[in-house]
Amino acid sequence: MGALAAFVGAASIVFLDSGSAPAGAGVFPSMLCGAGLGAFGMGLVLGWPSITRSDEVFILYEHGLVHAYGGTSWAFGWEEMATVTIPEARENALARLLGGGVRCQIRLATAAGGGRNVVITGLSEAAEWLAETVRQAVQDGVHPKLRRVAISSDL
Repeated sequence: MGALAAFVGAASIVFLDSGSAPAGAGVFPSMLCGAGLGAFGMGLVLGWPSITRSDEVFILYEHGLVHAYGGTSWAFGWEEMATVTIPEARENALARLLGGGVRCQIRLATAAGGGRNVVITGLSEAAEWLAETVRQAVQDGVHPKLRRVAISSDL
């Protein structure tokens, strides 16, 4: 939609630039073009994780979490996780479609995994359960009593 709006806006600017258009006639097409480019850019930013991490898997163990995607995996013990933040979920259809219904950020206490953070989004099945289980293990010390649970992306 953003690309279409940008194209229509750009075409209108070119068409109205013929010299016979009244003064100020290019304002709306310029705004349309800018809004379209902005929407296209936001679509890329918000849609990128759903494209690049379609093979994402979380494996939950009694002593930690394994995060894998793109042929690489990282294992983190509960003691390696400093904080778990689960902000208020965005409750709308677009947020759920792009994985924004659930967002859990795990800040690592060590430089494991290249100093990166782990993010669980709504694109993973059972994301709410996984996020809450990780939060309980890190913040409350309540480790899950299970051997292995694999949570994959539902794309």
